[in-house]
Amino acid sequence: MLDPRLERWDGVNYYRIYLGVFIAHIKVDKRPSSPSFAPFLQQGTSDLIVLERELKTSAEFEIMQQIIKQNLK
Repeated sequence: MLDPRLERWDGVNYYRIYLGVFIAHIKVDKRPSSPSFAPFLQQGTSDLIVLERELKTSAEFEIMQQIIKQNLK
């Protein structure tokens, strides 16, 4: 489990939340959503969009390894 992280996409504030094997980007801003997220926005009753990616090549994987090494000492 990693801590939530505040990020800014095209000037709009989002929190990156880690939910087990999932990562959610939650908009916490009154401004319109970033154009970068337009294809992935959940609209009303639309289906949830889930993207798949390889954990071992992600930046989070390296962070997880560092946390494990620190806790093994």
